[in-house]
Amino acid sequence: MLRAARQAGVNTQAFTVSIDRAVAKGWVKQSERDRAATQHRAVKGNNDSEAALRKQIATLTAQVERMRNARPVVPVRIKTARVDDFVRVVIPDSHGTCIDPQAMGAFLDDLKALDPHEIVMLGDHVDCGGFLALHHTLGYVPETSYTYEDDISSANAFLDEIQRNAPHARIHYIEGNHEARVEKWCIAQTLRNGRESEGMRLRNAPEFLLRLKERGISYYRRAERYHDLPVPGTIKLGKTFFAHEPGRGGRPEQYAQRFGGCLIYGHEHRARGAVIRTVAAGEIGAWCPGTLAIQQPFYFHTNLTDHSHGHLVQIVAKSGGFLSINVPIINGVSHLRPLLDRGT
Repeated sequence: MLRAARQAGVNTQAFTVSIDRAVAKGWVKQSERDRAATQHRAVKGNNDSEAALRKQIATLTAQVERMRNARPVVPVRIKTARVDDFVRVVIPDSHGTCIDPQAMGAFLDDLKALDPHEIVMLGDHVDCGGFLALHHTLGYVPETSYTYEDDISSANAFLDEIQRNAPHARIHYIEGNHEARVEKWCIAQTLRNGRESEGMRLRNAPEFLLRLKERGISYYRRAERYHDLPVPGTIKLGKTFFAHEPGRGGRPEQYAQRFGGCLIYGHEHRARGAVIRTVAAGEIGAWCPGTLAIQQPFYFHTNLTDHSHGHLVQIVAKSGGFLSINVPIINGVSHLRPLLDRGT
C-alpha cells in the first residue's frame, strides 16, 4: 500500500498517519485497511491493479479528511413558551416581625429565579400583635416586647426585597384579618366616630405606612368589593379567585364548591389543596400555600401546630388555563430548587 501510495504521488508518511489515526478513531475499519494492504501485495507489478489501488487510496484519504473536519451536531433548544404565557407567584401570610428568616430567604431565592410577571400577596404581612390584638391574652414576656413600629419596619423590608428580586412584577396585596386589626383599633379609640376613625386609619393603617401606593402595589381592603364579586376582600385574576380568608373551618374542596371556581387563599398557615368535578364548572380546585411566618406562635403554647412553610407558583397560559404548584419549604430549603436548577 505504501509503495503504491508513493507511486501515486501521495505523501506516504502523512497517509500512514491519517489511515492509522482513522483506524484508531474508528473512522475506518481495520478490515478495510488490511484489505487495501492485501490488494497492494496481490497486484504488485500490475499496472492496472496499481490504478485501482490509487483510486482506493484517494477514496480512503478523502474519507479520513471528511471525518477529521466533522463537528458534533448540537440539538437546538426551541423555546415553546409564548409571550402571552406568564408566571404568577402567590405569597402566603408572613406576619411582619414574626416572619421566619430561613423560610423568607428560601422564598426570595425562588422569586429571583422565577422573575414573575405577577405577584399576589394573600394578606397578614403585618402581624399587628400586642395592643392591636386585644383578643389575645399575653402570657409570655417576649410577647410584651412587640412594637407596631418594628412590625411595619419588618414588612417594609420584606416588600423591599420582593420588589428587588422581582422588578418586573405587578403586585396585588389583599388585606388580611391582621391588617384589619388597625381599622378596628381606630374605631374603638374614636368611640365609633366615623370621620375620626377614617382620619386615624389614614394615618396608622399598614396600607399607608407600607407606602403601597408609592410602590405601585394595588391594595384590596376586606370591607370593599372588587371585580363585581358578591363578597368583599376578594379579587379575580383570569380564571382564579384570590382571598385571604374564604371561610372558617372548611376544606379546600368546600371552598372550591362555594366559589364555583378555582381559588387560592391564605390564613390557614398550612399547605392544602384539592381538585373536584362539578356539573356547572367542570374541574375546579382550591389551594392554600402555607405560610412564611414562624410555625409555632406563642399563643399556641405547647400545642404543636401543623403549620407548613411554602409559597405557590402559578404558570398561566394564554388561554387562561394554569398549573398551580404548592412549593414546600422545609428547614429553610425550597423544594422548587431542583426544578429551577435543571432549567439553567
